[in-house]
Amino acid sequence: MKTMKVEVRSQELERTGNSDRETCEIRESGKPGVCNKELEWTEMNMLWFDTISKKQAKNQACNLMCRFYGMHVWETHMSTHKLSETEYLDVERRATFKSEFFDGEIFAMSGGTRWHSLIPMNIGGELRNQLKGCGCVVYDSNLRVKVVATGLYTYPDVIVACGKQEFVDEVQDTLTTPTVIVEVLSDSTEAYDRGAKFENYRRIPSLKEYLLVSQKAPYIEHFIRQEGEQWLLKETSGLEAKLYLPTLKVTIALAEVFANVEFPPRPLR
Repeated sequence: MKTMKVEVRSQELERTGNSDRETCEIRESGKPGVCNKELEWTEMNMLWFDTISKKQAKNQACNLMCRFYGMHVWETHMSTHKLSETEYLDVERRATFKSEFFDGEIFAMSGGTRWHSLIPMNIGGELRNQLKGCGCVVYDSNLRVKVVATGLYTYPDVIVACGKQEFVDEVQDTLTTPTVIVEVLSDSTEAYDRGAKFENYRRIPSLKEYLLVSQKAPYIEHFIRQEGEQWLLKETSGLEAKLYLPTLKVTIALAEVFANVEFPPRPLR
């Protein structure tokens, strides 16, 4: 069983010149489908935490690295300390990769495919062109969204915000009032996007429409909020089809959404 060590140094140790290091070992879980990434075993991963103690830094770094690489912690004596939202934002704003946050835990996000990158750009471009001067703004996946009711912090693939926009703080990098959210489905996140994430999104009062976009076929599932907290599902498929978003009063062609996307061959069964 291969193992790797994650080295953690607190900034306090660096300032005082103390050369003491904390390490934890993590290993591949062996669970099929969990870890398909070949790691560079000589690589040392340095994580810096100003606002938490050295022990907490070790625990949080180990947990974060395990999630990032799809692993489980080898040590069984890890702390149960949970990060506060303030601690998460402090870490996240200096991190080199994106992580979601929920219930005191950080969940590192994996990279997307070529089509997962292209489709949101196509959708964002179409929406931006049609919404000029309409009081709505289109954002890409670099902007976080917080679900105030549940505490989830996440990064939708495309966000449209109309009217007055509200943010977590003066940095204005975490929106709390999205109007439309778009997620492009992938094998690793499809169940989450349909299930727990959508359950959280439904708790956002400002959210009116939610789109789940396939990258395997020209197909979009479109959820529209109704009275009584009901959601109406409409399905749109085929490159000749068009999708109407009633909240935004715009229509986008699926030929534009999936422009330059190459779909895999459809299986016979």
